[in-house]
Amino acid sequence: MNEDRKALLERIRAMQAKAESEAASENEAMQAAAMAAKLMAKHEVTEQELDLIEGGAAGVTMERLKASTKTVHMAVRWAASGIEDMTETTGFFSKSKTLGREQLVFTGIETDAEMAIYLALMIRGAADRAWKSHAHGQHFRNRNKSRKSFMIGFGVRISERLRVLGRERRASRAPSGGTDLVIRKQDLIERHLSDIGLDITEPRKARRIEVDENYHHGRQAGDHINLSRPIEEGEGDTAAIKEATRG
Repeated sequence: MNEDRKALLERIRAMQAKAESEAASENEAMQAAAMAAKLMAKHEVTEQELDLIEGGAAGVTMERLKASTKTVHMAVRWAASGIEDMTETTGFFSKSKTLGREQLVFTGIETDAEMAIYLALMIRGAADRAWKSHAHGQHFRNRNKSRKSFMIGFGVRISERLRVLGRERRASRAPSGGTDLVIRKQDLIERHLSDIGLDITEPRKARRIEVDENYHHGRQAGDHINLSRPIEEGEGDTAAIKEATRG
């Protein structure tokens, strides 16, 4: 983040603080709030970017998607890297010692991590509905194997699409310091993980994909899912995300 951008963010934050201060008159508070809003609109500043200037890793959180069975849903597992890229979080799989079940953990700025879980839940539900529609009336030689292949295809395609949306999102922010924002987020995430003594730098093992007819059907189903709507709704309504991810 360059010094001019940092100075702008600090100025906006100061105006917001003045607007919320009990020491300011009603007129002063209104003027400060209006000026802060005007500068944010002019320079394309988000509340999230303002939160990041306060330093430290206090704004970083870890959100968990607990598996309903022993392992994380197959479609979500294969879509996880795309979810990370889209939401600018870091994800990893762990096993709950108390429940004996696997969980997918996303680490990032609170709103990003909540969005990651929101997307994972959406993908899980969409994949199950897509499989139910695909499997209706069909006879499979090995139903479990066919379902797994379908879910992998679905997850891989969703991951590809989320990566594209992530690139578009970052490109749209580029003129207003979007690259600096991503770097700052990653730095905070790494510091948070270091603070709690968690090392997830080891690369994930390569996974073998068995491409068959069900895999291709899964990819086709993944193409039909509207990803823009849940992303737009999530970014515009953090309360909705909290409600969807509760529990």
